[in-house]
Amino acid sequence: MNRDEFFREATIRICGNLEIEQALFATLGFLRITIPIDIIILEYFDESIEAMRTLAKATPDGGEVVDLVTPISEKAKQQAREKYGLKTDIIHFRNPHEEKLATELLNFHRITASSLLVM
Repeated sequence: MNRDEFFREATIRICGNLEIEQALFATLGFLRITIPIDIIILEYFDESIEAMRTLAKATPDGGEVVDLVTPISEKAKQQAREKYGLKTDIIHFRNPHEEKLATELLNFHRITASSLLVM
């Protein structure tokens, strides 16, 4: 599958359902064909509380809507600002246990990972 086809197919799954948990589950199933991925978590940095807010997640067993707040330490926020800036679209933590922000997110969600992609 070429790059354009891959992104078109991924987009179809992301946008193919108004129920976010079902869209994430379909996307995860598609991505698992070519990428070693075990979980997708949809979250964003909520500036009003300076924490990550989790909206939904998907595993190979299914998707679910959640409402979780992941506290982020000042040290992790500062390290991320210094290394990645404030308006970074994509961060790939190749060694997530060496980065405070990645470690805090993984620990909160009780996930063990060899890499972490944040978009």
